[in-house]
Amino acid sequence: MCLPRFHRYWVLAFLALSACAATRSPSLKAPMQPIGHRITIAVLPLEVPNIMKLKPEEANLRRFEQKYFATRLVQTLRTSPWVQEAYLAPESTPSVDYVLSGDIKQGNGETTTVKLRLTRCCDAQVFARTFSADIRSKDFKQTDDPSQFFWNGVVNAIDTALGDAPATDFQRIHSERQVAYVGTSSATLSTKGQSLVKSAAQVEREKLLQPITSLGITEADAATPAFQTWEKSSTELLEDQRSKSHQEWFNFGMMLFVAAAGGYSAGLSGETTMDPNTQMALDSMTQQNTELSEEQSKIADALKDLNIAFSSNAQTLTIDWDGRTYKLRGTLDGQLAELRRIVRERLHREQLSAVQ
Repeated sequence: MCLPRFHRYWVLAFLALSACAATRSPSLKAPMQPIGHRITIAVLPLEVPNIMKLKPEEANLRRFEQKYFATRLVQTLRTSPWVQEAYLAPESTPSVDYVLSGDIKQGNGETTTVKLRLTRCCDAQVFARTFSADIRSKDFKQTDDPSQFFWNGVVNAIDTALGDAPATDFQRIHSERQVAYVGTSSATLSTKGQSLVKSAAQVEREKLLQPITSLGITEADAATPAFQTWEKSSTELLEDQRSKSHQEWFNFGMMLFVAAAGGYSAGLSGETTMDPNTQMALDSMTQQNTELSEEQSKIADALKDLNIAFSSNAQTLTIDWDGRTYKLRGTLDGQLAELRRIVRERLHREQLSAVQ
């Protein structure tokens, strides 16, 4: 059936809204059924498409949001009844059951929009969805942290997806993890090798991901007051700008023209007095612009505080594993890569020993 253009427009608009539904919830929902398997999950820093094309101040904000948003997700996931443990991870890892990644589409303080991908270990996609929610200045009268409602809504959607997943998904995780670590299926992996894979995943979670996560949460908690200040200031600015109708701006432009014309005429005649009503209106508009500049200054100060977080290099990590001591140095990404190299090297040695 061919729909008229008007009807086609509304159908497309409805589909667009359905694809990016508002996401807010005051709390996490209780499970509708008994939970048979609590999962481990890692959240990766969110990506920002075309970040190099953004203005410097916006790019700095996005760089902070990449890890800050991931940390907020981890904190909220840790309160989910479906989640045994949630971690921050610099890259995808086979040590957990699920990995959450995604892109930041918008984050201007008032509106947050992210596209998230939930994958099962390893790389089997569960869903890809866009989540969006708005904050209003009045929300800050009810709570200091209205953005938490957004993260609650996201985690509720993840919980629903986990509840709908077939039991076979959880059974596949163990064999898929073994393939990811050593490149062989469980059918050809010895009992000792399977035990070593389980131990390796536990070492990665507890010795590397857990310290990364603890550091990230500490830094995010320290930055949250500044981020809330920025959210509130940005929301108020955007609402103030929208409150000025086109007519108000037109009237303001006319006042400027009248003032300029009047001043020009007065100058010709030797008079310098401006109409009192015009002067009051201009003074009021000047005061509003000054207040907006002060709010923008507050936002800039908050952003300076935000960019301090997540900036330090990781400390040297010492791992004792099965009687041997390993020291991991450098960045978080480098430590994770080195740990996996050690894990795979040991697993391959175990495989060679089993063959001999």
